[in-house]
Amino acid sequence: MKIKTLYLCAFCALFTIYFAQAQLVNTNFGQNRLQHENYKWYRYESPHFAVSFSEELEQMAAYIAETAEEDYAQLKSILEYDTRNKIEIIIYADYSDYLQNNIGLYTQVVNNGNTTKLFSHKILTYFNGSHQHLRAQVREGTARALVNRMIYGGNLQEIVQNAVLLQLPVWFTEGVVAYATEEWSEEKDDALREAFLGGQYSDFLELCKSRPALAGQSMFHFISQKSGASAVSNLVYLSRTYRSAETGFTYVFGTSFYAVANEWFEFYQRRYNADNENRKIPSKGELDIDTR
Repeated sequence: MKIKTLYLCAFCALFTIYFAQAQLVNTNFGQNRLQHENYKWYRYESPHFAVSFSEELEQMAAYIAETAEEDYAQLKSILEYDTRNKIEIIIYADYSDYLQNNIGLYTQVVNNGNTTKLFSHKILTYFNGSHQHLRAQVREGTARALVNRMIYGGNLQEIVQNAVLLQLPVWFTEGVVAYATEEWSEEKDDALREAFLGGQYSDFLELCKSRPALAGQSMFHFISQKSGASAVSNLVYLSRTYRSAETGFTYVFGTSFYAVANEWFEFYQRRYNADNENRKIPSKGELDIDTR
């Protein structure tokens, strides 16, 4: 019993010192927002979501809950992850109301000189007249909430611990959110082709510096094409388990992240070079214009 008591006291002392050093809370400049109006809020619940809304947005809340469940089923399948806790959605009537909110703002934790951003699981949405835009907000927010829970956990203790100890690169987190949110599209493919053929970036890490979401999504798209969709969820899970994206790559692919990044480069380079070679080059006669 004495040993257990001493162990518990030592743990509590270390825990107190840890939080005294780590949890110095900062807020970004301009984050304190004035709220000019008061609303009476209502709540609508579906199997995986809890939607908060003001009275005039009741029909909108029902629409969001229905479409969010449809998107959740797809995202759950893509990420191979399910959450036990409901995801909260807050609807604002317009963008000005959305800007007034003080909910779900990021809080920054300073840990030994390094700044770590903690996130909220809430999805904040507003209606600009387009149901398509509204649904896109909810789908992207749902994907982000699921990815955050996969990586950082679902309760405050897990979030704080993993946010401090687990430092995943931006391209990894933003890339997997983009990968889950939407399929690889012609628009994204054209953007990556332009980057490759324009000679702006010499490798994957160079692209990550200026366009992390595009780089990350293209990497996860490449992985799904190369090794199947399950490899993506396995990579996310193992990167969290071993607190390192590079270690996750080693366990999933049996090789280093840099080797996979080289394969990524060769995959897209061959693809875009082949596209250019297959394009018909007009002959001199076809270029001549009859001015008579």
